[in-house]
This record gives sequence, C-alpha cells and structure tokens, in this order.
Amino acid sequence: GFALSDREKRCGDFSGGWQMRVSLAKVLVHRPPNIVLDEPTNHLDVAARDWLALELSEYRGTVLIVTHDTEFMDIVANRILELKDGAVTAYSGNYTDYQRQKAERLAQQDRAASRQEREIEKQTKFIERFRYKQTKATAVQSRIKAVERIERIERPNAREATVSFQLQATGRTERDLLSVTNVAHAYGDHQVLTDVTLHVERGDRVVFIGPNGSGKSTLLKIIARLIEPAAGSVVWSDRARLGYYDQHQDEALEAGRTVIEEVRAVATDEPDERLRNILGRFLFRGDDVYKPIAVLSGGERSRVALAKFLIEPSNVLLLDEPTNHLDVGTRRRLIDALEGYDGTIICASHDQTILERVATRVFEVDGGTAVEREEMRRELPPVKRSR
Repeated sequence: GFALSDREKRCGDFSGGWQMRVSLAKVLVHRPPNIVLDEPTNHLDVAARDWLALELSEYRGTVLIVTHDTEFMDIVANRILELKDGAVTAYSGNYTDYQRQKAERLAQQDRAASRQEREIEKQTKFIERFRYKQTKATAVQSRIKAVERIERIERPNAREATVSFQLQATGRTERDLLSVTNVAHAYGDHQVLTDVTLHVERGDRVVFIGPNGSGKSTLLKIIARLIEPAAGSVVWSDRARLGYYDQHQDEALEAGRTVIEEVRAVATDEPDERLRNILGRFLFRGDDVYKPIAVLSGGERSRVALAKFLIEPSNVLLLDEPTNHLDVGTRRRLIDALEGYDGTIICASHDQTILERVATRVFEVDGGTAVEREEMRRELPPVKRSR
C-alpha cells in the first residue's frame, strides 16, 4: 500500500496505522519460520486488517499472536492459549471453538465439583455418626484420612471479573452543537485535510471512517481544540463540555505515580473513598490502587486511562479508536456504555461493532474531505435519544 513517494518519508511522519504497517513489513519481508506479534491489528484500517488476516492464515511458519481481536482470531488461529490465574490452558481451533470448548470444560468441572462435594458430605456424615463408636473406630479413621487426601476440585466462577461502569452526560447542550467550516490542515508539504465542513446536533453519534492516514485523527484533534487548523473554523455551542480519549491515552500516564494518584490528578476535589470505588469498577481493588503505573500491563494502563477519562464531567465524548488496547470484556462494556450514552459522541474508529451499534451518522474521511454516508444514517430508539 505504500506509494513510491513514501519510501523516503521518515517513519514518524506516518499515521499510527501506517507505522504499524511498517513494523509488520519489517517482520514479514524476511518470511522467518517463527513470528511473534503483539496486538498487530491495533491502528490498522479494515483493508489492512483483512489483508494481514489472510496473510497469516496462509503463513507456512509458526505464528504466536497476543491479541484481543476476536474476529481476527477466528480467521487466523488454529490454537488458543488462555492465560489465567498464573496458568496456561490450551484449546484447539479458533476463538469461536475456544468459547465453546471452555464452556464445556467449565460445565464439566462444575459437575465434577458437585459430585465430589456430595461424596465428601456423605463421608463426613458417616464420620460424625460413628466417631465415638468403638466398633467403627477403624472405619472412621480410614475415612478421615481418605477425606484429608482428597484434592479439592474448585468450582468455576459463574462470571469472570469484568469492568462495570456507565456513561452519563453532565448537563444539556444547545441543539446546534458544533459547526466545522472549510477546515484544512497539513503536516509540512503533506496536505491531510483540504476542505472539511460538517454540522453536529445534540444527541448525534458521529463516527469517522476511512483508510489509515486519511486524516481522521487529525480532524478529531482539531474538533477537540488540541491543534489549530491551517484554515477554516470550529465553533462549539456555549454549554458543550468536551471529553477527549484516544488510543494513546495510556502512554501519557505518569510512570512514577500510583494508580490512585494518577486518577486523583484529574479529580483533586474527590475523596479517596469515591476514587477507590471508581477504580474498583475497573478491577483495581484493595491494594491494587497503590500499584505503580510503571508495573502495569498494557491492558491495565488502558483501564486507568479510561477511568481518568470517565471521571471528568462532560456532555460530548470525542473518541479516537477507543477500543484499541482493551481486553474483550472491557471493550464489550465500553460499547454497551456508548450505546446507552445520553450525550453526543464524535468518534474515529475502524471497529465494526461501533459502526453497527453506536453510530447514527457516518462520515468517510478521505482525499482531504469528510463525506457523510447517508445510507448509514439511522435514528435511535426513543428510549435512547438524548433528552
């Protein structure tokens, strides 16, 4: 997908998606017998993701992938390794096969635990009944030792721990919320946006789509007032309160702070009890809130960044690839929360589920402009409309 003119560009001048393509090309061009990839679909647009899935599904070598992209796993994987509670459990097949096999294994484990519990209860009743009967002393001691030797089967948790939160707008904006007029922007000689004009009303859920490097993130940053456009204007209504979250938010965390200190930095007036309660919803419980940011995994850092974002009051959410880096459970919960949000959303995303469940208006950003895809416009059910 790289043009001849791209060959002399510095890697740092490319968008996140194109930088990921460069990284993948460095690995795949050598055709090594073994490949290890860490979240390879993050930042990729739909076309690049589909190409990579096909390439890896036909790859002759061994490929080890760390990913939360379930659709990608369904295409590429023929074996799933689940890391949980310090152990690794192997499943054959793709992600869908893994879900079925895991459910069957847990059901089998639950039945085995029930049988064992019944047997222990039976032996315990015998022991209690004949404990002080001299003629049964030998049998009682034998059964006590037998019960003590039993290796207990743990009953599986009915539900795995997952994040729990809701999104609620703070205050009501004017109906005419945002006007973007003739916006243009360039990075050096590279013109990213040439003439973007759009209007957003209260309650809209706008999603920007388009190939890597088309200017989606740039347009969102301009709308969020993080960068000034080279030309054109961005006008927000007076009561708009913006909340901005992007796929690199976790990289801005202070490594020297603890989890609770990092969240407190954006909520200085909130008592620790409330901060701990919020962090508990993001699976930071007990002493976990005192973990240094520096020792957290990528997924944990993303949860801290998400907690920081959600604690700040807003009625407009500006989101740049918000589901990148999130584990399956957190991604599902975020999409549920966005679907039920009563404010306005403007989002740049390649996530098909966001398009299907969250978006009410879709703009394709490409060739320097943003064109609304009228065929993808939809109305929200009355219970979910912004009031």
